[in-house]
Amino acid sequence: VTTITNAKNPQTEILVYPNPVADYLNLQINGLKSATVSFQIYDTGGKLTMQQNSAGSNDLYRLQVSQLPQGNYFIQGFTAQGETFGKIKFIKL
Repeated sequence: VTTITNAKNPQTEILVYPNPVADYLNLQINGLKSATVSFQIYDTGGKLTMQQNSAGSNDLYRLQVSQLPQGNYFIQGFTAQGETFGKIKFIKL
């Protein structure tokens, strides 16, 4: 489990689990003012490896990451209003 607080918006708290992950990465995002979020996943070299739009349910967003090779990644989120949050590190098993 990884928890961060958004420095730009301290009311936004993000809980990422499970970490490490095999199939589905869950992001519990509290305090976000947007229901639809665009997520971008980068490898440790900074290469964009995956992008997905997701509509949360009760502040929970679920991303399928089973297609990613094993390794370390960073996830960053963007709201429709242009607010960014993340770079959260996770490990893909």
